[in-house]
Amino acid sequence: MSTRSDVRFFQRILNTPELAGQKEHRRNKRFAVGQTFPVKAVITLAGRDGEGVKIRSDDAAGQDWGGWMVNLSGNGANLQLHPAAVADRGDVCTLRLSFAQSTLSIRARIAHFRPGTKFTSCGVSLEFPDADTQSAYLQVLEPVILGSSFKPVDSSRIKQDTPDLVKEQYGGDSGTRLTVWRAPSEAAIAGFELLLGSHSITGTPESLELDIQPIDGADATAAAREEVIRLFKWITPNLPKSVPSDVRKFLARY
Repeated sequence: MSTRSDVRFFQRILNTPELAGQKEHRRNKRFAVGQTFPVKAVITLAGRDGEGVKIRSDDAAGQDWGGWMVNLSGNGANLQLHPAAVADRGDVCTLRLSFAQSTLSIRARIAHFRPGTKFTSCGVSLEFPDADTQSAYLQVLEPVILGSSFKPVDSSRIKQDTPDLVKEQYGGDSGTRLTVWRAPSEAAIAGFELLLGSHSITGTPESLELDIQPIDGADATAAAREEVIRLFKWITPNLPKSVPSDVRKFLARY
């Protein structure tokens, strides 16, 4: 497994002008993370002895705690940890974000730590050592931002040009657009198209395989296709409730 501070989860898709670089003021906001978001978080807190006294060590060794990311911002993260976790405000820690065989490690500092009976709420302030580490972290944040940005398009602006089907659309940041087709009789979903930058992603109830099509000469390599599918799976868990629940469930099938 790769554990570095310069991990790049996307080499192609999020480097394109269409999808790269969310506005700075948006990154300063907190964005809720969907429970099925595939990036896993582990935080290393300072070790403690049997009496709860912090163990000082030269190598910054500590205890690992897996957690659920509640929300993220451009410079911080909030997690839910096991109630047995212990830390103090200001403690140095390490946040590790993992996907597949790659792990991004980021030095952080405890911003708040609120114990509870069911879980502990832990907020950390991230301390990026360099631009590469920050860029890699933003590749985790930006799909969360993109997912949360989708809003229904007014029906009067949607051209109903598919015979025997009703079209609905949802627009997101950076020109992303989700189109859903329904059978008019029972309103069942007949298919969808998600436009992400220079790629189109489509799916139907008959198959669990996504169809990826490059647009206007975009990268059509297998590596690019893999990244488009990854971005799809990172965006869709973060769709807001303004996207109907049956649409969100349908997309989660993939």
